[in-house]
This record gives sequence, C-alpha cells and structure tokens, in this order.
Amino acid sequence: MKLIFLIIILSMSVFSKSFIWEVSGGDSKLYLLGSVHIASEEMYPLAPEIENAYSESEGVALEIVLDQVNPFEMMGMMMLQGNQNLKDVMDSVEFENIKKMFTELGVPEMSYIKLKPWAATLVLMQQEMARTDFKQDLGFDYYFMNKARKDSLEVIGLETVKEQLSAFEELSNLNSDFLKYSIEELNNSTKMINEMLEAWKSGDTNKINEIINMPSEKTENYEKVTEILLDRRNFKMQEKIEGFLKDNKKYFVVVGAGHLVGENGLLKLLKNKKYKLKQL
Repeated sequence: MKLIFLIIILSMSVFSKSFIWEVSGGDSKLYLLGSVHIASEEMYPLAPEIENAYSESEGVALEIVLDQVNPFEMMGMMMLQGNQNLKDVMDSVEFENIKKMFTELGVPEMSYIKLKPWAATLVLMQQEMARTDFKQDLGFDYYFMNKARKDSLEVIGLETVKEQLSAFEELSNLNSDFLKYSIEELNNSTKMINEMLEAWKSGDTNKINEIINMPSEKTENYEKVTEILLDRRNFKMQEKIEGFLKDNKKYFVVVGAGHLVGENGLLKLLKNKKYKLKQL
C-alpha cells in the first residue's frame, strides 16, 4: 500500500463488473460504491449500474460532506503553529527534495512552508495530479454530492474533517519515513497507476487489494499504517452503514475504493455480519 493510492485511486467506467455492491439484510438494502476522489471527464458517463443504483436511493452518504467543510478548520489542522515552518521539522535532505518538487510544479515556497509534513505531502500529490486530466471536482464524491443536492436528497457524512485528517496526523507522528517514500514514489507512479486501471476495468477486487495492501520494503510499521489509514476508519464506517440497514434507509454510500478491499475492508466486514453482497 502506498499513500498516493490511498488518496487517489483511478478508475474507468467500462469494465465487466462495476465497483459497486448491493448490500442487503432482510428487507433492507443500500448501495456501496468504491469511489475515486480524483477523476477525468473521460470517466463519464458512469456505468448504468452505478447511475441506476443512485436513482433508486433515498439519500447519499459520503466520507465527508465536501460542501460543509470549514476551510479554516481544515487549514488549522494542516498548519504548523507559532514560528515553526516545514524546514524546521523535516530532515534537510527531505526538505530540499520536497522543495524541488514544488518548484518544478511552479508552487511558491510561501504556499507550503507553514504546512505540516503530511499536509505538504498531500498538497504535493494534488498539485502533481493537477497537471494531468484528473481533477478533484470531477471525482465521484463531488459528482454524487452535487447530483443529490440538485435532486433534493439527504446528504450525510460518515466522518468529519477532523477525524479524517487526524489519521494523517497520527501517521506522521508514527513514522516520517512513510511520507518521504510516498513523495519519492510520485516520480515512479505511472506503472502502478496503469496496473490499477487494468484492475478497475475488469472489476478485479483481488488485484486492487494486492496493489493497495502490498507492503513496501522501505516502509516500516506497515501494519500500523494500514490500521490508522484504513482499518479503524472502516470499523466506524461499518457501524454507520449497519445503522442505515437497521433503520431500513436505502442510501447510496460513496467511500474511497481502498476502504472496500482487504481483510478489514468494508466488503469483508459486512459479509462477516451476514449481510448479502452483490457486485453489480
């Protein structure tokens, strides 16, 4: 598993099985979509199975409700306090590497110098992807949030911004090397992205899991990393999803695809609770 692929998981709309599941228990059911947070116009229109599932739903549940995010709260969590800056809290070689990458992207130092290391890493990834056809406002999260607003459907969040960003904060405290290696991988991500695309085209959950959850030889505390970024959050999301089913609310649930696969992925967790899952 690499940090960039926990944040940005690419997809295409044409594959033998869509990355969406019908989850049912008794007379209740909902739909669970593995989302891509950054997409391109070529990914639309989405597969009919996905659009039909949305049209049958009574509400939309996202990881976080993007248009309710307080930018000041978010930036407050991402920024270093007092007189500290990024150069003060990073290894000198590591800082020069990240500075070089920002410079190549045309980002002035004043735009990132006060960010925490993990936040600077996320911003760098977003800037790198912005040079491609993949945009955040084309991601499935935005697409279905805007669609639900237009259709006057309820939109709720499975997490808060604080909960989501706290995971990266804890990860940063655990092992700064993980962020360093994730930055290095930006220069070598094409091969893995292509592998992800091929897996998505065929709806191959096993391959997606293999790519995302394959330990890096350079990454220490790997199991702790997956626990922080995925497992803990999955258990909380599972509780929310089960609540929808128990209340007989047919929601269209959109979460990052990385949350669906693996031993502690939502698909396995829900199956263990005897819910029926059908890939559409």
